Amino acid sequence: MQMSHAAGGQPYKIAIFAIVMMIVAVAAHAVPQIAAEFHGKVYVDGKKAKIGTNITAVSEYGIECGKLSTRSYGEYGLLSCSGDDLSTEIREGLMENDKVRFYVDGVEAQTDKDAIWGQGKIDEINLFVLKRSAEKQPRIIRTRTKMDNVMITGIVALLVGLIYVIGVIVALRK
Repeated sequence: MQMSHAAGGQPYKIAIFAIVMMIVAVAAHAVPQIAAEFHGKVYVDGKKAKIGTNITAVSEYGIECGKLSTRSYGEYGLLSCSGDDLSTEIREGLMENDKVRFYVDGVEAQTDKDAIWGQGKIDEINLFVLKRSAEKQPRIIRTRTKMDNVMITGIVALLVGLIYVIGVIVALRK
């Protein structure tokens, strides 16, 4: 008995459908949390910080979540502070209620209030640094970026999907 043309194309339609569904599932699963945004005034040795001053936001655990260089005299922001990608086991960002520390040109800044991370939160935090009394600062931990994790997850899912599709095609040919 011969297969009709329409029936012969069925395994390939199933394979294409399976690949599309896996890509959609990976994309939906890899959506990161919305970053918190910080802005405010920056003072170095009692004076407004110069344009080009580097501001880095770091979790209380030492994970860098955002950085920028000032573009306005004595002001910074919006500084996006990334949240953790909950689809990975690696902690590469911040979680709700984590404390945020700020560094101004590598020196830990004092703040006018506690900086607390929250998904989508926008907060004004003013920064104060006395470079004359700066001590050696703690090491900032750098981990893989969210995009690295999303790409790794996508590649693994695609490979698993291809293996699945090959298995379906082989099974349907028997």
